Amino acid sequence: MSGEDYVHTRGIVEFKKGEVEKQIEILLIDDTEYEPDENFFVTLRLPKEGKKGKKADDVELGGICVAQVTILNDDKPGTFSFDKGAYSVKESNKHVEITVKRTEGSDGDIAIKYRTTDGSAVAGSDYEPAMGELLFKNMETEKKIKIALIEDDAYEKSETFNVVLELPGSPDNGVIPGEFMEAMITIVGDEEYQKIIDQVAELMQEEFDKLSLESDSWGAQFDEAMNLRGEEGETPGLSDHIMHILTFGWKVLFATVPPTSWYGGWLAFGVALVYIGILTAFIADTASIFGCLLGLPATVTAITFVALGTSLPDTFASQTAAINEKYADAAIGNVTGSNSVNVFLGLGLPWLIVTLAHSAMGHSQKLVDGTQLKEGAYGLEAGDLGFSVVLFCILACICIAGIYVRRYAFKAELGGPMKTGFGLFFLSLWFVYIIVSIMKTAGLIGDTKELPDPCA
Repeated sequence: MSGEDYVHTRGIVEFKKGEVEKQIEILLIDDTEYEPDENFFVTLRLPKEGKKGKKADDVELGGICVAQVTILNDDKPGTFSFDKGAYSVKESNKHVEITVKRTEGSDGDIAIKYRTTDGSAVAGSDYEPAMGELLFKNMETEKKIKIALIEDDAYEKSETFNVVLELPGSPDNGVIPGEFMEAMITIVGDEEYQKIIDQVAELMQEEFDKLSLESDSWGAQFDEAMNLRGEEGETPGLSDHIMHILTFGWKVLFATVPPTSWYGGWLAFGVALVYIGILTAFIADTASIFGCLLGLPATVTAITFVALGTSLPDTFASQTAAINEKYADAAIGNVTGSNSVNVFLGLGLPWLIVTLAHSAMGHSQKLVDGTQLKEGAYGLEAGDLGFSVVLFCILACICIAGIYVRRYAFKAELGGPMKTGFGLFFLSLWFVYIIVSIMKTAGLIGDTKELPDPCA
């Protein structure tokens, strides 16, 4: 219609000499309302000349002097639907909010209707009946329906009612029904919720009990140590049998630690520390004897056999952390934390105890070179410690630099691209430390000196 869909136009098309084509421009009126395709006509006629209406000479109209123009509609009111087909709400929430979405177009103002229908829940008893209209303005894509719930003290099972969408004028007005034109609302009583929560809590507790390392009695600990078991729900494999045979004695020994459920686990913690101390002393003496038999100096034995024996468990702990965690922090943090304990606690605490004991008893210390310390003093000669520490720090800096290279070049600190190459590189740093330290101790580099008797 002229004035609503297009601007009425009239005029004269003048062809100059030699021109064979002219264009007529008609302004269309664009709106946001959905309408079917519409038509209007453009008519050509010869102009009148003079007061008597005489037509121009030598001008004639062709066979097509009326053109039909079709205005194609490009407005999309959209598709209307609930965002999901089912909702669950507690009775004590007082109300439920349901979201209606408008997708695949948002042109024009569209009004849609909604109403509630009973299921096992009854309007007026379990919820307030609702009926109304939602007006979506142009470009508006979301509205919410709020329905009040009626709470009572009686125990009831879960009840349901429905909310239905209606699209007046669809599909003639371009509005399209979506996937969820009806949503089911489930009212769950608070008692029902509590029952579900209790059931979930019981199931979780059963799973926690399966995963818990806590033991209630020595009998349970010895049963766990002496009997072969595979992974949860799996039959023991070859590796399980081999490890059970190799570790049987240690497992039975440590089964004598008090159960972890006693006194909040503190008793087991204290006794375990004593066991670890005794075991460490045993390993240190064994390593010294082994080094004596091989003719290795104590320094070499310390940085090889003793260090491996105390650090390999950390290696496997870091491997487990790397596999089970999303980031590398747990694996690398385990290494740095373990070394911090070894250096600061492992050196500081024994040194403090020995120093206090010597001071209290008034002992005097005589060093290997014959130097006599004052009464109550305690000290040990450094030996090749300074060289080893400097070498370790240099290689540690190279290792950290390698980790940063992996972070920025490959976006990964563990695994990822070139993991084998970097793994071998880090492993080679340990071999460099061992070889150079042994060469220094043996006098192959630096000042030549006589090696101490490893069995002294």
